[in-house]
Amino acid sequence: MLAGVEFDLRGLIQVGAESKSGGKYPTQVADIVVQRACQRLHFLHAAIDAGGIPDNTQIGSYVIHYSNGEHAQFPIVIGQSLADWFTQPDEETKRFKIAWSGYNAESRRQGRTIRLFKSTWQNPAPAETIRSIDFVSTASGPAPFLVAVTAEP
Repeated sequence: MLAGVEFDLRGLIQVGAESKSGGKYPTQVADIVVQRACQRLHFLHAAIDAGGIPDNTQIGSYVIHYSNGEHAQFPIVIGQSLADWFTQPDEETKRFKIAWSGYNAESRRQGRTIRLFKSTWQNPAPAETIRSIDFVSTASGPAPFLVAVTAEP
């Protein structure tokens, strides 16, 4: 349970970045299967290379596809949805919700923590089945990554 939501933490989807070995990640991952109706979707995510990026900069979005062919968009915005996964100076007044924080070898070396953020999308059509989600990066610098999605009935 993180930030009041149960997440299934089995993997990670990275978009819009380059791996340490130089390989390119895709700018989007399409058709993440949901196949259920829900009131809300909770996203557990963060970004890399987002330190120093101005608040309110959109770095991606979740495109929610309904079974009836309609779709909705949930923007991923620095300072609101998430931030860099390494703590940054002067973040006390930010609107994002930290769901988890901890350390890895690099963050310990730098004297900083790493974090994951929870963002919640309120479904405007809760009776309609959500077929899938597309996870899309703007590919303009900071790169979002997604750890888990929970559909709240």
